[in-house]
Amino acid sequence: MFTKLKNHFTTKLYSVFLGIILILVALNVFFIISLKVHQASTDTQLKQMDQVMTYKNNFLSYLNSLDMGVRGYLLTDNPAFIETYKSTKRSQANEYNLLDSVLRELDYRPAKLNMVKQELNDYYDLMWKVIELRQNGDMEAAVDIIKQDKGTPLWEKYVTFSDPFNEYMAKENARIVKDREVLISINITLQILLGLLGIPILLLVIYLIHSQNKKNVDLIVSLQEKNNELIFKEYIDKTKTPDAGVVVKKLIDNIENSSHFVEEITKGNFTVQWEGMDGDKKLMNDGTLAGKLIQMKETMLKVQEETEYRSWFNNGVTQLTDTLRTYQDNPEELFDQVLMFIVKYLKANQGSLFIHDSESNKLVLKACYAFNRKKYLQKEVAPGEGLVGQIFLEKELLHLRNLPKDYTTISSGLGDSKPVTLIIVPLINNDEVLGVMELASFKTMDKETENFLIKVAEVIASSLYVYQNNEKTRKLLEVSQIQAEELRSQEEEMRQNSEELQATQEEMTRQKEELEKELADLRAKLSYEETSN
Repeated sequence: MFTKLKNHFTTKLYSVFLGIILILVALNVFFIISLKVHQASTDTQLKQMDQVMTYKNNFLSYLNSLDMGVRGYLLTDNPAFIETYKSTKRSQANEYNLLDSVLRELDYRPAKLNMVKQELNDYYDLMWKVIELRQNGDMEAAVDIIKQDKGTPLWEKYVTFSDPFNEYMAKENARIVKDREVLISINITLQILLGLLGIPILLLVIYLIHSQNKKNVDLIVSLQEKNNELIFKEYIDKTKTPDAGVVVKKLIDNIENSSHFVEEITKGNFTVQWEGMDGDKKLMNDGTLAGKLIQMKETMLKVQEETEYRSWFNNGVTQLTDTLRTYQDNPEELFDQVLMFIVKYLKANQGSLFIHDSESNKLVLKACYAFNRKKYLQKEVAPGEGLVGQIFLEKELLHLRNLPKDYTTISSGLGDSKPVTLIIVPLINNDEVLGVMELASFKTMDKETENFLIKVAEVIASSLYVYQNNEKTRKLLEVSQIQAEELRSQEEEMRQNSEELQATQEEMTRQKEELEKELADLRAKLSYEETSN
C-alpha cells in the first residue's frame, strides 16, 4: 500500500514538474510570436512617422519658394515666376493629401494642423492677389501687401504647431522602442527562469529516479522522450533500452546548453551556437526549447541589425543635410562635398554627379570623385545617351553587377581594376529629374544601400530644386536691375534730347519772329515809297 502511494505521489510530482516546464515553454513561444508581430506592425508605423516628419518639414521650404517667386514677379514682371507660384502650390496641395492619408493611418490629428493649413492656403491666395495687382498695373497696392509681411505671423503659427507635433512623434517613437524592449526583456526573463527552474527540477527528478527501482525503465524512457520532445530533439534508437545515466547526462547537458545560450544572449552575443545543432537538427527542433531559443536569438539579432541600420541611415541623412546647409552659398564646392561625403559614407570607390541644364537640355558634370581622366573627357551627356542619359529618361535607379566592358576602371596602388558594382540613381523632385548620381565600388551593394541612395537623392534633389529656384530669382533680379539702369539711362538721354529740341524750337521761334518783323518793316517801307511816288 505504501509503495503504491509513493509511486502515485512520484508520478504526480513528475507531472507537476513537466507541467511547469511546458508552461514556461508555451509562454516563451507566445512572447516570441508577440515580438515578431509587434516588430512587423511598428516597423510600418515608424516608416509612416518618418514620412509625416518629412511632409511637415517641407511646409517652410514651399513657403520660402512662394515668397521668392512672388517677389521676383513683382520686381521683374516675368511670367516664369507665376509658374513657380503654381508649381509650388500644386506640390503643397499634393503633400497635404499625403500627410492627411498617413495621419489617418496613424490615427493622429495634431492640434492646430488645420489652422496652419488654412493659414497657408490664405497666404497662397494673398500672394495670388499680389500677382493680379501687378498684372493690372497697381504696383503700389501690391507692394503695400508685401510690406505687411504676412509670412512672419504664419511662420510663428507654424512653430507653435510644429513643437508639440515633434514632441508627440518623439514620444511615439520612444514608446515603440520601449514596448519592443519590454517584450525582449520578458523573453529573456522567461529563458532565464526556465534555466533556473529547470536545473533544480532536473536534479530533483534525478534524485527521485535514483531512489526508485533501477528497473523502472518506463520512467527513463519517458524522461528521454520528454527531453527529446521539449528541449533538444535528436535521433533515438527505440529498439534499445536507454541507459539511465546517459539519459540524465543528456538532460543535464541540454539544460546547461539552454542556460549558457540564454546567458550569452543577455550579454549581446548573437553569434552563440547551440552545441550539436546542425542543419537537419535545426529543422527537427522547430518546436523544442532549443529551436525556440535559436528563433529568439535570430529575432533579436534582426532587431539589432535593423536598429543599427536605421541609426546608420538616419545619421547619413542628417550629415548630408548638414553638408548641404554648410555649403549652400557655394554651389561649386557644394557638389564636390556632397559627392565626396556619399562615396566615403558608403565606402565606395568612385562617384560622379551630373546636373541637368534646362537651357541646353544637357546633363553637365558638376563633380567627380576618383574617376580617371579618360572616363571624363566628355563633360556633358544628352538625355538618352549612355547609361546616365538613359536613367535621366527612365527615372529609376539602376544597379549593375556586370558592368559593360571598358565602362570604367578604378585606379589604386595595385593598378587599374574594374569595379564589381555600379549604381546610377536619378535626382527627382516632384517627378522632375534634376540630375543623376553615379557610384562604382569594388564591393557589392545591397538593397539597404539602394534605399539609402534613393533617400539621399530625394534630399539632394529637394535642396537642388530650392537652390535653382533661388538662382533663377537672383538672375532675374540682376537682369531687372540692369534693365532698370538702362531704362534710367535712356530716360536721361531722352530728357537731354527733349531739352535740346525745346531749345531748338525756341531758337526757331525767335528767328521766325525776327524774320516776320523784318518782313513787316520791309512792307512798310515799300508802302511808304509807293505813296511818295
